[in-house]
Amino acid sequence: MLASKLLQRQHLPFFQKVVSESPEWQSEECNEDQLEGYLKRYEMLAGEWCIWFDDREPIGITFGVEWVPSNEKAWIGTILIAESKRRQGYGQAIIGEMVKNFTNEQHDVLFAGVPIEKLSWIHFLSSCGFEQFKVEEDEAGRSFMIMVHPL
Repeated sequence: MLASKLLQRQHLPFFQKVVSESPEWQSEECNEDQLEGYLKRYEMLAGEWCIWFDDREPIGITFGVEWVPSNEKAWIGTILIAESKRRQGYGQAIIGEMVKNFTNEQHDVLFAGVPIEKLSWIHFLSSCGFEQFKVEEDEAGRSFMIMVHPL
């Protein structure tokens, strides 16, 4: 049974483990030693870091936010699955639960942004019902595929 809890300090070792198993995510975000500082940078967005469980076993971490200043819409910022649980449908199931939660909160769409070169991430989100919306550049000139999931 899939369930989530808000991320607490006691969950940080699991989060660090999942980050250490995710070199592609590390190359975009941070490594396990930088995690606490990384989390602090996201506090201003008032989003929710959640840890996901299958029964009582932790399987993944997500970050979602109900409102961002750029478009005043809901966004998924992170989904990380433990290496031993990848390719078993957990990522899609978690996205499905997040979609339900955002739908229950009366949102009409859910966004995600992916570095344009991360084709596997784009394919994963597409398999979860996200559609390619547009390409945007950040302040540093990096291109991101903005994806949208109608709710």
